[in-house]
Amino acid sequence: MKTISISKLKRHLIYFSLSFLITTLILSFRGQLLEDTLRNFYRKNICNCDTLRPIEVLDSLGVPIIDFFSISGYHIGKQRNPVSVCFKADEYYLKNEIIKFNNCVDWISDNSTLEDTVRYLNYNYDWLYGMQKPWKSAMAQGLSIKVFTQAYELSKDTIFLFFISEFINSFYVPVDSGGVTYFINDTTWWYEEYSHVNGDNPMILNGMLFCLDNLYYNFEKTGNKHSLDLFKKGINALENKLNIYDTGNLSYYDNQKNMANEYYHNIHVKFLKKFYEITKNETLKSYYDKWKLYKSENYIISCVKKPNKTFIVLFVGLIIIFYLLFILRLLKKFYLFFLNNKNK
Repeated sequence: MKTISISKLKRHLIYFSLSFLITTLILSFRGQLLEDTLRNFYRKNICNCDTLRPIEVLDSLGVPIIDFFSISGYHIGKQRNPVSVCFKADEYYLKNEIIKFNNCVDWISDNSTLEDTVRYLNYNYDWLYGMQKPWKSAMAQGLSIKVFTQAYELSKDTIFLFFISEFINSFYVPVDSGGVTYFINDTTWWYEEYSHVNGDNPMILNGMLFCLDNLYYNFEKTGNKHSLDLFKKGINALENKLNIYDTGNLSYYDNQKNMANEYYHNIHVKFLKKFYEITKNETLKSYYDKWKLYKSENYIISCVKKPNKTFIVLFVGLIIIFYLLFILRLLKKFYLFFLNNKNK
């Protein structure tokens, strides 16, 4: 009896070890896909809650609405996101879908506000980093400049040049006065994606990079010297601050040491390359050469370092499933069936 019990124990230990190994291998190669699938299923069928996976829907005019569901326990729901509207407008412009493009332009025009000679496209919902409505975004300001530059290219209507000038003026207003810029010194300016007088000042890297790209786009298309001047001052700030975003593995998303995922890291690398080609700035080239070699961590390793509920459910759930399959001998039967068919 004792021998049989030891034999059973060994068998179950083998089953568990194999289940653990198979689960680890699957999650190493398909973990992110499985996590996204599980999150989406949970959100759609069980609870509209904390997934950090927003969904974009389009209204009848083709202008996007973003369903943020809930983030960090705070319900946000369906909102108009100025950056998303601008990105969609740019997409329509590139596809030559002019009616939908103009609908997005109209939305930006109708929903922006003019304060003296400064135009802002505000966010009307609370957000992370201490953002309380209404808050501003240099990224949205820059993208609006790009969209109105495209609108001017299509129509040659000078009204869009006035809009552009008003949006450009926002970059001369400091964050603590309700604007979007940190003045490091007279020639070194950082443009904040998440800007509020009581915010956390996160200095989001990708938002800064998009902003610089849009300013330079406007200069290329219109010759606006203010856009070029803002671009140069922003490049100085980028050169000055890049070191705080270097991790030795990918890059940081913000100045609070939140790691950028592979998607955002690739955005960082792409823009560093582009801005080096424009400016010939050797610091930008140095970080581009370094960062392009960085690879994202294995899914398992990154989740072990910073676990989340979905990973834990996946890991434990898959181990249990494979363990039960071993007990029921289903995996063995499947393996024998596979071998028999292969030998035929």
